[in-house]
Amino acid sequence: MSQIDASAGGRPKRALLAWEFGSGRTHVGNLLGVAGHLRRSGVECLAALYDLRFASEFAALGIPVVQNYVWPARRRAPFPWQEREARALGDALANLGLADPPSLAAALAHYDGLFALFEPDIVLSENAFGAVLAARGRRPAIAFGTGSCLPPLDGAGFDLREGTCSHRN
Repeated sequence: MSQIDASAGGRPKRALLAWEFGSGRTHVGNLLGVAGHLRRSGVECLAALYDLRFASEFAALGIPVVQNYVWPARRRAPFPWQEREARALGDALANLGLADPPSLAAALAHYDGLFALFEPDIVLSENAFGAVLAARGRRPAIAFGTGSCLPPLDGAGFDLREGTCSHRN
């Protein structure tokens, strides 16, 4: 048995692929690239997707798909979700709902259920900060995503003021 095949109980390794927010194709492309590599290596995967219109692309790789938790800012709810100006990653996450205790608790409960049902060995998060928080201290997690949601590295640190999208030398 290869290292990637052997895990507790002799079952193949399992990866939970999580995507919680973003406009679509780039996030799906990132996850599909990782998913294809994992499947070719014998890793079982479960995709928890924000947008299920891409489910067939994961199904083509033999990966089951479930609806992921949808943050309040992305729900079609009858009440407006209050968003503030976003000048840094923390502001963007707060606008999604990560700073709202009931919303954060609901996201963590969602992942508790996925962890109990699928028992992943690792969580791979493409713009899925709830997944990373839920995995913390329980499962290894890798966060990745597009640069549009991450502050650019600027010299010795991160610029958290206006102009965070431009690189300065």
